[in-house]
Amino acid sequence: MNSKLIKVKAKKLTAESFSKFGKVVEIPRTLDETKTVNYWGTLATFKVEGQSEVGVCIVKKNSNRMDSMERHVKTPEVLVPIEGDFVLPVALSKDLEDPDERPSAENVEAFYVNDKQCLVMAEGVWHWAPFPAWEQASFFVIFKKETSKSDMAISKFKEGKEIIVTW
Repeated sequence: MNSKLIKVKAKKLTAESFSKFGKVVEIPRTLDETKTVNYWGTLATFKVEGQSEVGVCIVKKNSNRMDSMERHVKTPEVLVPIEGDFVLPVALSKDLEDPDERPSAENVEAFYVNDKQCLVMAEGVWHWAPFPAWEQASFFVIFKKETSKSDMAISKFKEGKEIIVTW
């Protein structure tokens, strides 16, 4: 295997396994079949200064390889599946104030997200576009308005390495 290629196997997404990157929101298991409406409020919270935006992203199956990651230091990012499961690669940022920080391939973890879960990534978490578990997946992206124009740092891994994500 290429010495610059690191294999990262996706983990099961749980509140505990993802806690250092942010929050997981899941449909509670206390469904009351006798009710026509079941509602659970405040499953997770996040703070965004000013207006926020909702976008849609569709990802198609590819090689599951990546050599770069992105981060947003002024906003959390929420991913809400619409259709299809996906795998999200993430890594912690060491210094939100350092505009020259680059992610380390050795610190990348990946999480399998099913269509009954939602993620709230903390500010500054390095991530890449999710890989669809099947041919295609779609999800809502929610963060501070204009984030993709004014708060998106994309950087190659500092070791010049590449990652392949598996599950």
